[in-house]
Amino acid sequence: MFGNIKHRLLTELRLWWHYKYRIFCGFIAFVLAFCCYNYVLNRKTASADVSLNYLEASSGLNPNNTKYNVYEVFSDEILENAIRGAGLGDRITADRLSGCIGFVPVDTGSASGDNYIATTYRITLNAANLDLGNIDAAELLKSICMSYRTYFVENYCDNQELLTQKLEKTDSGEPYLRLVQINQRINEIEKYLTARVNENKTFTDSNNNTFSELNKRIKNIVDYDIPNTTVYVIENGVAEDARTLSLLLSYKNRLGTMESEKDMEYYAADNRGVLAYEKAMTAIIVIPTTDENGDYYMSRTKTAMDELALSADRFLRDATSVKKEIVSTSYYLNKVAAAIPDEDKPEEVEAAATRLAKSRSMINSLEESINALSKDLFVLDKEFINYKAQSYLTFNYSTPSFIESTGFKRALIGGLFILACAFVMVYIKLYRDGKNENEKI
Repeated sequence: MFGNIKHRLLTELRLWWHYKYRIFCGFIAFVLAFCCYNYVLNRKTASADVSLNYLEASSGLNPNNTKYNVYEVFSDEILENAIRGAGLGDRITADRLSGCIGFVPVDTGSASGDNYIATTYRITLNAANLDLGNIDAAELLKSICMSYRTYFVENYCDNQELLTQKLEKTDSGEPYLRLVQINQRINEIEKYLTARVNENKTFTDSNNNTFSELNKRIKNIVDYDIPNTTVYVIENGVAEDARTLSLLLSYKNRLGTMESEKDMEYYAADNRGVLAYEKAMTAIIVIPTTDENGDYYMSRTKTAMDELALSADRFLRDATSVKKEIVSTSYYLNKVAAAIPDEDKPEEVEAAATRLAKSRSMINSLEESINALSKDLFVLDKEFINYKAQSYLTFNYSTPSFIESTGFKRALIGGLFILACAFVMVYIKLYRDGKNENEKI
């Protein structure tokens, strides 16, 4: 029996050796065909992990505290921008592309009640049914991710609308009222810039600007340029239409007086409330509590008298501020009245016109400086937001090596398996042929 098995094995080995070149070529052809098929197939698929790396993500929110929506990646705006970015033009549509995309969570995220909020998602693209031309699925997926990041930054990161506004240069309008508008505008920019300086002083944009440098520029405008222009307008009583402006500011002063009187009445009422408390009722109350380090200390609680005292201080502060503004406006009104030219004296009329023209020139120069500052801040801030957003959204692309893309190992194993099966089948055939010969004998 064992002799027959040995004989059949030797016969089969001689047979394989006889056809060794054909077998070898067939094996190579199979491996190459399998590798080419896998390579073409893998060019049509791609995937990447999208990680949300900002504090609000753990609560299912965007950086601006709006609710995060995972399905926005399928929106027409994002996909159309991705198609254009990949240079596909009219080859595919956003609607067709959306059907080839998957976007699923890959982690359990953080617990929120009975729900789990994911902070990492996997985006997959199967472009087998898409006409991609000369690009592969990985390139298109990168374009989708970049389009998604751009959309995310523009819609959910810091709002730059404040910086896009401009002060318009004009040769008309009351200088005093234009200065009020300038002060409002510069206060808005200064507040925005101060927040950025506190966040990052050293970030440098493509124009070599930093928030610290722009902060110095705005300080010069606030501390020197605006006061100089304001002093010139007020001290010279500059006004385009003195009568109309006087009526407007006088009405404003009357409203301010009413507001100040109301605040003083509230201030007096709160003071009377404080005085009405009995000494026994205003005794200090302390309770045991702990600080940030967990150490115990005795904390003084606020009583109703404390609240009344704080309220009185607030009303007094508001009333004082309004009164100060009334005094300043009244001073300017007196200057305007004194500067009204005598129509019968051409030299006074000409001098008033000269002062008005100079004040407008100074204000236009101010507005140019503020607009230039706002423009530079917009560019710097946009680059800073993009810089921050790089850490907000990170993409980890799955990029297999050439060997992995071709599936060479699987092809090799598959080829060897086929050879093994062929070897067994030939052996079985030899066995049956030998058995049939024995039966004939």
